[in-house]
Amino acid sequence: MIRKGILPFEKMRVEVAGEIYQIAGGKSMSISLPQGELQVKLRLEGWYAVNSIQITEHSSKLIIKPYIPDLLYLLGVIFTTSFFYFDFANKLISLLLATGGIGIILIIFYFTILKAQKYFRCFVQ
Repeated sequence: MIRKGILPFEKMRVEVAGEIYQIAGGKSMSISLPQGELQVKLRLEGWYAVNSIQITEHSSKLIIKPYIPDLLYLLGVIFTTSFFYFDFANKLISLLLATGGIGIILIIFYFTILKAQKYFRCFVQ
């Protein structure tokens, strides 16, 4: 089992085939899963998702991935701090940074608050 992305920093609770595991961001863990269709329940700080996966004899990895990549959070921080760095003499740059920052914040807000069940997804590889 592999959890992609490091944000949020909390450990995720993953329930697969009746077993409960805790996995931190960017970490992997070795587990054995029975073949067939399984329900995977993911819980983390208010995010909750249930995914159905099909385990075959060729399946070797259960990958848990956030919908929003960590890079988007980093860009949001860069845009926001850069907005305050530039003085108001460069109004065009400030306007572009503010527009980009607000767009990123709205995307994060949408998938963090309104679509919390779709924030994490898992698949088998």
